[in-house]
Amino acid sequence: MKKHSKKSKKQPLEFGTRLEIAWRDTTGNGSWHSLSDAMPEPPVVSQLGYFLGENKDTIYLAQGLPNMDGCSMCEGQVLGPTAIPRGCVVNIKRM
Repeated sequence: MKKHSKKSKKQPLEFGTRLEIAWRDTTGNGSWHSLSDAMPEPPVVSQLGYFLGENKDTIYLAQGLPNMDGCSMCEGQVLGPTAIPRGCVVNIKRM
């Protein structure tokens, strides 16, 4: 008899879900360097924000949403939008 393994299904992210995304950032320098210094490891940075949406290439966050920050004049707007390329994402954590 075969055992059925239960795969944990990740729940889809909903608009406004608070997230912490760790992702590899780019690094560069416009001056001359030795070859060994010219290939540093990209830094891993963390971004906290509210989930706005996603597509196959990008995850979109905002620093603030009007209904969560109490801004009555900001209806229909978001504060500090950020687009993070999926290929750079190391980890996504719900807050």
